[in-house]
Amino acid sequence: MSPVRSLRIGVLAVTTGLVALATPAGASVPADSSAAVGVAVALVGTEAIDIGPLAPCAAGGPGIGTTTGQASDAGLVSYGLGSSTCSYDPATGASAATVNGRQFELNRNNVAGVPKIKIATFSVSCNTNEEGGVSTSLSLGGVTGLQLPEEIPPNHTILVPGFFPEDPPIAKVVLNDVVEAEAPDKSLTVHAAKIWLYPDADPAGPPAPGSGSITVGSVTCNPAHE
Repeated sequence: MSPVRSLRIGVLAVTTGLVALATPAGASVPADSSAAVGVAVALVGTEAIDIGPLAPCAAGGPGIGTTTGQASDAGLVSYGLGSSTCSYDPATGASAATVNGRQFELNRNNVAGVPKIKIATFSVSCNTNEEGGVSTSLSLGGVTGLQLPEEIPPNHTILVPGFFPEDPPIAKVVLNDVVEAEAPDKSLTVHAAKIWLYPDADPAGPPAPGSGSITVGSVTCNPAHE
């Protein structure tokens, strides 16, 4: 399957130490940003998965995060090399965050009851603007186990069906997952992919084979505002 690509937004100068974020004129809350390559908190059978946040960064420091990758004990969830950058430009009052990662895999060992998904490369970024908004960009490459559209709209949801028509979905996968904060917070979070295991399992029924959520690439930008 050919990679899905989009224009990547360049980041501002990276800050590697702790900084005091200045507040632009007319705003009481300065711009801010944060990011992480991935995080996974789930239970599959008897395996408790607790990974990350991997390579976190923040505009106030540290401005750069890196990871050589990490896998759960049984290899059900694994991340490869990845990095994050977060920055704040005092001259413009803008912030930005970018994540680049490689070789995410879910269920590479073909465990029954868990979908098999691979994302060879992923990149997600956000940056604030003078109008108080947030721009975002997403790129996925080498995806297997999912059918992708030519362009990925916000909150593109894919349900992985159960073994039988009456069974609940094994997983819900949201690509370009966009989360808007509640007012007065104006921050915007984008996950390259968010995966929920057995999202519709009946709590009163038999125990589901898995539960929890897995995040692939996450950035948050908060524009300067009152």
